Amino acid sequence: MTAPARFNIESTYYREVTGDWEKSCEVLSQWVAVFPHDVIARDNFSSCLSILGQPDRALGEAREAARLLPAAHTYGTWIHRSLMADRVDEAQTSVDDALRRGFDSIYLFDLRVRLAFLRRDDEAAGFVRLGARRTRPLPLRFRPALRPTTTQQPSR
Repeated sequence: MTAPARFNIESTYYREVTGDWEKSCEVLSQWVAVFPHDVIARDNFSSCLSILGQPDRALGEAREAARLLPAAHTYGTWIHRSLMADRVDEAQTSVDDALRRGFDSIYLFDLRVRLAFLRRDDEAAGFVRLGARRTRPLPLRFRPALRPTTTQQPSR
């Protein structure tokens, strides 16, 4: 078993089986110390710190994960942790950077709406809502399966 797998299993065990979040965070901290470029370690550590009520430390880990792997998910986590740490300006800067990089997801869209609400920015909120109206709904491929079926009795 690889060391990252062992750290992941051990932290999951403490979190999910024993319910010991402090011990889980301790293991995640060791994982980050041994593998500082491991985005999964940093993302999990950020989540754990957030659960333990340490929003500033959680933000630091999320920020570093986004630096290591710039992607919609890591930026979304960074923005979310910024909002939880009451760093609205950092959240806005991160949103702007994510959009400039072309990242897009439902999660980022939701965070943009939250940010506009927190800033009481009606213009941005209106723009975000307008963007939502322009989005085409996903096709429902299972629609025929949802129609009631009629069975015919064989004629005799």
